[in-house]
Amino acid sequence: MTKLNVIIASGSDTFCTNCKLTETRLKKVISEKFNEVEYTIEHINVTTPESIQKFGALLSPTLILNNVIVHEGGVPTEAMIERALKQLLR
Repeated sequence: MTKLNVIIASGSDTFCTNCKLTETRLKKVISEKFNEVEYTIEHINVTTPESIQKFGALLSPTLILNNVIVHEGGVPTEAMIERALKQLLR
């Protein structure tokens, strides 16, 4: 089984509507098209020194898959998420 580490980065410690929508879309795409993938989801605050040091300055929401930034600054479409997963999981 393929493992995937998902990070959804927000601009604060409370996760905005766009971050929640990003998570909902990601879960839908995985369940419908990548059901062999085992994944974990972590939410982080992009404004902390640790996050900035690790990923640089980010726009919220940011979708990070296996430590690769795949989308930043807005809610990704399901098609964008699917393309990112296909590239990453080849």
